[in-house]
Amino acid sequence: MDISPGNVKTASKDVYHLILLIALVLALLFAFSMFTRCGALPIPGWCDVYWGVMRGDNGENPRVLIVYGDGGLGDHKLLASIIESPEHVGKRVATRYIEEVSLGNLKNYDLVIVEEARRMGTDKMKMFIDYANSGGKKLVWIGDAGTELYENDSAVTWSEYPNSDRNGDEAISPWIRKQGENIISLEEILGVRFISNYCDVKSCNKDELPWIGTFSAEDRKHRLINGIRADLQMYGNFSIVKISETGSTTKVLDVDFVSDLIANDRKTNLGRIFPVIVTSNFGENVAYYAIPPETLASDLMPKNSEGIVMKYYSIAEKLYYGMLYY
Repeated sequence: MDISPGNVKTASKDVYHLILLIALVLALLFAFSMFTRCGALPIPGWCDVYWGVMRGDNGENPRVLIVYGDGGLGDHKLLASIIESPEHVGKRVATRYIEEVSLGNLKNYDLVIVEEARRMGTDKMKMFIDYANSGGKKLVWIGDAGTELYENDSAVTWSEYPNSDRNGDEAISPWIRKQGENIISLEEILGVRFISNYCDVKSCNKDELPWIGTFSAEDRKHRLINGIRADLQMYGNFSIVKISETGSTTKVLDVDFVSDLIANDRKTNLGRIFPVIVTSNFGENVAYYAIPPETLASDLMPKNSEGIVMKYYSIAEKLYYGMLYY
């Protein structure tokens, strides 16, 4: 064996370059997983490694926060119980009232879910936008969260909106606000425009969930709905939205109302097919749910022929795994 100084030096350089290459590959793998999902890489056991390194304080589990407010669609306690139940997801989740959180708080979490928070100030809305744009963070927005302004908040009108081909003092959307001279657009992040809630345009019985229609999807293998039954029915109040002209979106799940939805005023035709789950932003790291997924697992769901309440937990379960793993 030649152990001359020259050969030892060459071997040392080779080891150094190998270590450097391994470090670079690992850095790229971690960066890719952060900005997409760890399960997007076909490496067995990689998610355990990724979350073990990223969240060494609580093992391999990512940190999840549900932010709620003073009303609106959703039941944050029920959603939290589904995620924490060993029968469904079995992972820890924190819940915080919207006025108690700041951007610094949000950045401690890998996934933030916002629901049951119809009334929301522009500063809080901007906080969630900044969180979604901070890199590697996942945001799920549910139902009518943020569709009611505070007293001193201002929505943007068509005449104020840059490059708009329309004029007038009509507000475009409660998700497009003014903050000083700046325009704050949650709509651009979510990729949808809020129209109304179903039970605000049609009469609903508060003691039962209305039947809406049949779920439909172009790609039933999408990570947020993978394995969903083809004949699954949708029940419950939901937010009627349409795909926004701004932003880049992927429609994951629709509901077919079977016929045109005509509002109670008999004048407004809202259409037949409505988006239920939409993803947007880089790596599909933002998802909008028109119906709270826990609604489909509530005690108000209808009973089957055997008198058993039909509860669909899969959409809530896939929200967690689809946003953070697959």
